[in-house]
Amino acid sequence: MGAQFQESGNNRFMVYRRSVGEVRCAKKLCFTSTDLDVLVATLDELTRRADCAFAKYSLEPRAAMYLGRCFLDSEDEVGRLWAKYKAHPKMFCQIQDDEFTNEFRALVQPWDEGGAEPVNEDDDASSLS
Repeated sequence: MGAQFQESGNNRFMVYRRSVGEVRCAKKLCFTSTDLDVLVATLDELTRRADCAFAKYSLEPRAAMYLGRCFLDSEDEVGRLWAKYKAHPKMFCQIQDDEFTNEFRALVQPWDEGGAEPVNEDDDASSLS
């Protein structure tokens, strides 16, 4: 299963990188599934495409879901594959636009284990009264 994948340096993901070229579009397919076998089989199939530049999947679930990512060379193909997988019965598939989200990455804050709203230390609680 996932023979083209290698363990990442941090041991949290299995990763595939195309050996030639780094051309890829900024939009990526993002998958979540509670069924790791289905996720790995899908990503393994995608890595066999000539236009697949990068793919990875998580080794440990987060909130019972495994995460997967796939970068392709073309926005059009990302869109076509999103349409193919959007209604999959065992996975969710979304498109993330890194050109858009990169501007906001510095705003990401950790959440506590219980999932409570993260606290922004810059907020002044006294201004809420």
